[in-house]
Amino acid sequence: MPEESETEALERNQEKGRRQGAFRQLRRIGISTLVPVEVWKRDRPWNLDLVRWFMFFTLFPLFMISWASLADPELRDVAFIFGIYFATIWGVVIYFFIRPERISVVDLVRVSFFTAFAGLFFVTLVSRLPGVSSIYATTQSATLAGRVVGYVFGVGLVEELAKALPILWIFVRNREPGSAQEITFLGCVSGFAFGVSEAMAYSVGYAENVGRGSFGFEDYIVVQFTRLITLPLLHAMFSGIVASFIALGVANPGSRRGLMLLGFAIGAVLHGLYNTFAASPGGFIIAFAAVLLFILYVRSAQAMQEAIRGVHEPDFPDES
Repeated sequence: MPEESETEALERNQEKGRRQGAFRQLRRIGISTLVPVEVWKRDRPWNLDLVRWFMFFTLFPLFMISWASLADPELRDVAFIFGIYFATIWGVVIYFFIRPERISVVDLVRVSFFTAFAGLFFVTLVSRLPGVSSIYATTQSATLAGRVVGYVFGVGLVEELAKALPILWIFVRNREPGSAQEITFLGCVSGFAFGVSEAMAYSVGYAENVGRGSFGFEDYIVVQFTRLITLPLLHAMFSGIVASFIALGVANPGSRRGLMLLGFAIGAVLHGLYNTFAASPGGFIIAFAAVLLFILYVRSAQAMQEAIRGVHEPDFPDES
């Protein structure tokens, strides 16, 4: 009888395995292979930042459902927490895009808390000042030009200043060290904090409109999701652009006023124009421009820094 080849033996064993029942196949493989606890203990995937973020983003909404069934929270609380959830998702994306050298938890907390609470108070206070309140009133103007003036020089400028206050305090007033990437990222964090707090306030109004019949459920879903998911990101784009110019000003004191003024102008104009055209296709175009400009300024920060530094370096005559 000819000797069986290795290939034939393998095929015979495979055919034998296929004829076995499913449970006998699994028993033959073994529980230690199917549940490789030792491999998991050596790999320790739970120590990876990417895995931790993945678990947080996956499980947080399920946790919220469980919490809501027990605590019976108010709409304001739910909107605030979900706003933080979506802002955190965007924040992680922007973090890996900007890649700041170091961001401490202390910086994140103090910027977020200041803007979320003091920032909104600042906007409320300033918007009621004589002169400023008149500019705010033009947002209801019957003319397009009047609405643009009100949204740019009122809403846009005041809100961008409110979001920039903690950045100015930390890096200009206190002169704490920070790179362009760090300052820009914290500017985005401030924008997220403002957008989430704003979303919390607007969510109550949206729900009341549904109760009065002013909103259909379709409209409510659109505006609520936009307010929780997209608008905090747009706030971060506007304030991130402003913060990038603050960073340039911090690095170049000789041009600080001009650079910061330009940064606030760009942020306020984008913000104001978006608010003016938010309910039309023009709003999408402005949002697209804001996101693109943010990306361009982040990617060109080093080149701009070198160019500005070159302008301020004195030209010495050639002594050769």
